[in-house]
Amino acid sequence: MKKHNNAMKADQVMPSVRHSYWTMRIEDLVRYGTDEEIQQQLHFFEAQLSNLAAKIRTSKPRNEKYLALYNLTIYAVHQLNRLRLMEHPPTEYYAWITRNLFEIYLIILYILSSPEHLRNFFKQRAMDEIQILEGVKELAESPHQQEVIILESRINEIKKVLFKHEAQMTKHLPTAKLAKITGMEKEYKAFFKLYSKYVHPSSWVVNAKPEEAHSPEFRNIFLIQAQLYTGFIAKKVSDETNIPLTTPNKSLHLPKAAPLASGRVLTLCGKSQ
Repeated sequence: MKKHNNAMKADQVMPSVRHSYWTMRIEDLVRYGTDEEIQQQLHFFEAQLSNLAAKIRTSKPRNEKYLALYNLTIYAVHQLNRLRLMEHPPTEYYAWITRNLFEIYLIILYILSSPEHLRNFFKQRAMDEIQILEGVKELAESPHQQEVIILESRINEIKKVLFKHEAQMTKHLPTAKLAKITGMEKEYKAFFKLYSKYVHPSSWVVNAKPEEAHSPEFRNIFLIQAQLYTGFIAKKVSDETNIPLTTPNKSLHLPKAAPLASGRVLTLCGKSQ
C-alpha cells in the first residue's frame, strides 16, 4: 500500500489495497500435508504474532498507537489459538474466527491511516461501554433500583471523562464502511456476506443440506482466508513497528487424506503477504 506524507481526513478513502494472492491460483498458495503439519503451521502463525506483541510491549513507546497495535495483535493471537486447540471445529466456528481476523486487519489499516482514526478507535470503547450499561438498565423493574443508580453513575462518569478531554462519543463503524475507507471493499464484497451466513442463523445455514452448507469446500475457504488475514496482520504490524518477522514458513499444507464420513474436513493454510 502506498504511503502518504499527509494524514488522511476521517472520511477519506484509502487507496485500493491490492494483495498478490487475488491474482494467484489456489495451487500457488497451498499444498497437501498432514494434520500435524497443519497444526504446526497454525502454531507458527500464532507464535509469530505473539512475538510481535511481546516486542511492541517491551521496545516501543507507551502511546495510543502502540497500545492499539498490541491489543489488536494479542486479540488475533487469541483467535488463532482457539482455532488451533479446537479439534475439528464446526463450519460456523471457522467462519466466526475468519470474520474476526478480517475485521482485526481492517481496524489495523483504519487506525494507521490517520491520527483521527486512531483516536476514534479508543473513543469507541466509551460508547461501547455506555451501550452495554444502558442495555443492562433495561432489565431493571424500577428506575429507582440501587443497581440502576450505580449504572447511571458509571455512565455519567464516562461522559464526564469524555467532556474533560473534549472528546465526542464515537459509534462503532460498520464493517462495510471500514472496508471502503481502508481500500478493502473488494475483499469485503467477495467474502464478508459468506462469513455472515454462518455466523448468524441464516436461512442458508439452517435449511441447506448438511453436505452443502458444511462441505469441505466452504470450510477450506474459511481457513484459507483466516491464514491469509493472519499473514496480512503480521506483515502490517511488522512494517509499522519496524519489528522483523520470524522466518516465514513457506510450506502451506492441505491434508493428504480425503474428508472422512464422520465430517472431518480439509484444512488449508495461507501465507504471509
